[in-house]
Amino acid sequence: MLFVSPLPFTVLLLIKLMLLSTQASSHQLFFSDSTRVWVNEQLHHMHSGEVSADTLIRLELERLTRKGYLNAEVDSVRARDIYLSSGSPFFLKTIVIREPGKPDSVLAIDRIFDMDWLDLFFEDYTAALARDGFARASLTIDEIARDTKYFRVDLQVVLDRGDPVILNKIIFEGTRYLTTSYLQRAVGVSLPQPYSQETITEINQALLQSPFLLSSNYRGVVEYEDGWAVMYQVEENRARKIDIIAGYNPTAGSSASSFVGKGDLQLDNLLSVGSSARLQFTRLPDDQSRLALNFHQYLIGNTSFSAGFSAGFYQQDTTYNTRNLNIQGGYRVSTQLQLSLHAGFEVVQTDPDPMFSQTRSGRRITAGFGLDYHNTDRRISPTTGWIVQFTSASHARSVDGFGPDMPSSLLRYVSLNAELQIFAPLKNRIVIVPRFRISGLNQNVDLDEILLPVGGAFSFRGYREEQFRVNRALWQDTEIRFLLDNFSYVHFFGSSGLINLPDQLSQDRLSAENKWLLAGGFGISYLTPLGFLQFTYAVSSDSIISDGMIHFGIVNSF
Repeated sequence: MLFVSPLPFTVLLLIKLMLLSTQASSHQLFFSDSTRVWVNEQLHHMHSGEVSADTLIRLELERLTRKGYLNAEVDSVRARDIYLSSGSPFFLKTIVIREPGKPDSVLAIDRIFDMDWLDLFFEDYTAALARDGFARASLTIDEIARDTKYFRVDLQVVLDRGDPVILNKIIFEGTRYLTTSYLQRAVGVSLPQPYSQETITEINQALLQSPFLLSSNYRGVVEYEDGWAVMYQVEENRARKIDIIAGYNPTAGSSASSFVGKGDLQLDNLLSVGSSARLQFTRLPDDQSRLALNFHQYLIGNTSFSAGFSAGFYQQDTTYNTRNLNIQGGYRVSTQLQLSLHAGFEVVQTDPDPMFSQTRSGRRITAGFGLDYHNTDRRISPTTGWIVQFTSASHARSVDGFGPDMPSSLLRYVSLNAELQIFAPLKNRIVIVPRFRISGLNQNVDLDEILLPVGGAFSFRGYREEQFRVNRALWQDTEIRFLLDNFSYVHFFGSSGLINLPDQLSQDRLSAENKWLLAGGFGISYLTPLGFLQFTYAVSSDSIISDGMIHFGIVNSF
């Protein structure tokens, strides 16, 4: 059964108060809302044969006592007429809560004595103890001190917390594909352990960070034959998801305007519980396209380890293409921190004539590590907290020779990517979301597929998709979000950054060594039955309003 706060004190208190009733002084005064009134009111009742006079008197005296008229008494009884004298209402001044081995807790009340209010007060008090893990907590009346001169009452009660609740298991309601053992591993809490509000919050936060869950709600604690269990109602994310993001890249006064976009098909829990498979196709300007297949298994065998692989193909018009294969392993240190290692192999094939290509044929071997730290209130549309992501890798790139003037060579370099995102809630459902990112190579290179892409919906909004290939980039993007409901919002944003471009790139890729980027825009992310409907408009400082970048789509993956 769920936590229920026992209230044995109410009947006992009522009996004690009625037994302590004494003769009231006539015409006592008290003040209510600064108005002086006569309170020794005479109440007139008539009884029928269906209810005896004694029963009617008892019920009426009980009602008056519950409302604080502790001096109420029978004035006279004649035939069918009963007259009661209400007396003056008493004030409850203090409640002293005594607990063995601890100092007394004195609560100043200072209000008209009212049993209904006391019922709620003690129910809330024991419910608060239940939330702290004392489901058997009870309060017992120990002493009633009544001052008939000043019409005040002081209560002394004894608190018995009872045995603390020890949680032995977690019960999940609403699951379809995910198993209880997998979710228990996902929350990262070892059982048994004493119940605490911190534990309940920790479990719920861990569930909200899972990529397979849309929501999680704490239901309460239930007692069963072997102990206590905590219950959560969860809602799983779609097991079959499609994400589509499309963009329009206008070019003023030109027919070169084009649509670009990315489509994802994701299948969760397909081969096993906790697995995720994704097929992704991306279309970019200048006849660029990507195709990628990813598979990842989270919490292998209900351990803290994960593993996965990805395979990809990239085509740059007719000048070159790349094929790569990467493997990754991870270890979850906590529900917030994930460490990872990765390694990969890539083959680059270019046009036979290097004069018509922006890179050269060869192979690349990569090995690196990373970390991912999420400390937010939830994974979907966070409203508070922060995220840190970091990856670093060492690369060895062989460059095939082309004649005596272009011999074969080996290029070694290191890449680094770091990102910090903060979610700061303000008043009136406003959330400020600054995002800072730094990416770079430890040396200047001129091979196109090595350079870091910048620009577009997932990078620097306001510029074309991957408009720049850079050696280093430092930029920030700040959103002001106005929440429409728990998840949906409209937003305005501004971005600024500095990029370093290699001198060797052709003029249409900008040959300046360093360049400042500025952009701004607005958008909406609205939750629908199909997923999050997203729309953004962004324009750079280099463009006019009509040449702004427009992106729209449906997103289900986070």
